[in-house]
Amino acid sequence: MAIKEIVTKKPCDPVSYLGFWLLNYRRCRERRQWQLQKDNELNYLRSMIEEPISKEEEFSVRGEEEEEKEEEGEQGMHDWNFKHYKTMHT
Repeated sequence: MAIKEIVTKKPCDPVSYLGFWLLNYRRCRERRQWQLQKDNELNYLRSMIEEPISKEEEFSVRGEEEEEKEEEGEQGMHDWNFKHYKTMHT
Protein backbone atom coordinates (compact mmCIF):
# COMPACT_ATOMS: atom_id res chain seq x y z
CA MET A 1 0.00 0.00 0.00
CA ALA A 2 2.80 2.42 0.87
CA ILE A 3 4.71 1.83 -2.35
CA LYS A 4 1.54 2.27 -4.39
CA GLU A 5 0.94 5.61 -2.68
CA ILE A 6 4.56 6.71 -3.24
CA VAL A 7 4.29 5.89 -6.95
CA THR A 8 1.01 7.80 -7.34
CA LYS A 9 2.03 10.89 -5.29
CA LYS A 10 5.72 11.00 -6.37
CA PRO A 11 7.04 12.94 -3.35
CA CYS A 12 10.38 14.81 -3.48
CA ASP A 13 11.90 12.54 -0.81
CA PRO A 14 10.32 9.10 -1.12
CA VAL A 15 12.38 7.60 1.74
CA SER A 16 11.19 10.12 4.35
CA TYR A 17 7.65 9.86 2.95
CA LEU A 18 7.80 6.07 3.38
CA GLY A 19 9.08 6.50 6.95
CA PHE A 20 6.28 8.93 7.78
CA TRP A 21 3.72 6.64 6.14
CA LEU A 22 4.93 3.61 8.14
CA LEU A 23 4.85 5.52 11.44
CA ASN A 24 1.35 6.78 10.71
CA TYR A 25 0.23 3.27 9.71
CA ARG A 26 1.59 1.81 12.97
CA ARG A 27 -0.11 4.52 15.05
CA CYS A 28 -3.44 3.92 13.33
CA ARG A 29 -3.13 0.17 13.78
CA GLU A 30 -2.29 0.50 17.50
CA ARG A 31 -5.17 2.93 17.94
CA ARG A 32 -7.54 0.49 16.21
CA GLN A 33 -6.40 -2.39 18.46
CA TRP A 34 -6.75 -0.21 21.57
CA GLN A 35 -10.25 0.83 20.47
CA LEU A 36 -11.28 -2.79 19.86
CA GLN A 37 -10.04 -3.76 23.33
CA LYS A 38 -11.97 -0.90 24.92
CA ASP A 39 -15.11 -1.78 22.93
CA ASN A 40 -14.88 -5.43 24.00
CA GLU A 41 -14.37 -4.41 27.63
CA LEU A 42 -17.30 -2.00 27.44
CA ASN A 43 -19.57 -4.62 25.87
CA TYR A 44 -18.59 -7.10 28.59
CA LEU A 45 -19.38 -4.58 31.34
CA ARG A 46 -22.69 -3.68 29.68
CA SER A 47 -23.66 -7.33 29.48
CA MET A 48 -22.85 -7.75 33.19
CA ILE A 49 -25.11 -4.80 34.01
CA GLU A 50 -27.97 -5.73 31.65
CA GLU A 51 -28.38 -9.32 32.86
CA PRO A 52 -29.51 -8.46 36.42
CA ILE A 53 -31.70 -5.61 35.18
CA SER A 54 -33.48 -7.82 32.65
CA LYS A 55 -34.16 -10.44 35.35
CA GLU A 56 -35.55 -7.78 37.71
CA GLU A 57 -37.73 -6.34 34.94
CA GLU A 58 -39.03 -9.81 34.12
CA PHE A 59 -40.18 -10.29 37.70
CA SER A 60 -41.70 -6.81 37.94
CA VAL A 61 -43.55 -7.18 34.62
CA ARG A 62 -44.99 -10.52 35.67
CA GLY A 63 -46.07 -9.06 39.01
CA GLU A 64 -47.76 -6.08 37.33
CA GLU A 65 -49.60 -8.34 34.89
CA GLU A 66 -50.91 -10.50 37.72
CA GLU A 67 -52.03 -7.41 39.67
CA GLU A 68 -53.81 -6.03 36.60
CA LYS A 69 -55.65 -9.31 36.08
CA GLU A 70 -56.76 -9.29 39.71
CA GLU A 71 -57.90 -5.66 39.47
CA GLU A 72 -59.79 -6.29 36.24
CA GLY A 73 -61.57 -9.15 37.92
CA GLU A 74 -62.61 -6.85 40.78
CA GLN A 75 -63.44 -3.68 38.85
CA GLY A 76 -63.60 -4.70 35.22
CA MET A 77 -61.80 -1.47 34.27
CA HIS A 78 -58.96 0.63 35.57
CA ASP A 79 -59.79 3.65 37.68
CA TRP A 80 -57.12 5.97 36.32
CA ASN A 81 -58.68 9.14 37.77
CA PHE A 82 -59.20 7.56 41.20
CA LYS A 83 -62.92 8.43 41.26
CA HIS A 84 -63.73 5.14 42.96
CA TYR A 85 -60.68 5.15 45.17
CA LYS A 86 -60.94 2.93 48.23
CA THR A 87 -58.67 3.83 51.11
CA MET A 88 -57.03 1.32 53.39
CA HIS A 89 -58.24 3.25 56.46
CA THR A 90 -61.81 2.52 57.51
